Amino acid sequence: PFELFAQPFPEFSLFMNAWVTALCCQWLMGKTTVNEVEVLDEDGKTTRMVPGVKVERCRYLEEAGCAAVCMNSCKFPTQEFFIEDMGLPVT
Repeated sequence: PFELFAQPFPEFSLFMNAWVTALCCQWLMGKTTVNEVEVLDEDGKTTRMVPGVKVERCRYLEEAGCAAVCMNSCKFPTQEFFIEDMGLPVT
């Protein structure tokens, strides 16, 4: 449903997603900054820079005390949501 939002302007959508995440999710993740992430293009050969969010020290991970809990209840579901529902590739 949200793909209609992200697909027409994918670069702008990645930029806005990074900024909104960095501003609105600090209560859960702690201090965040927007940075640039190097990714492979579809041809698998060249790279490009896209906006990303760097989490300095994740509060959720620190409180859970277990990387598997972090990965399976936060990171992977969030990535799946953005890829499948929003049409935005995130890592």
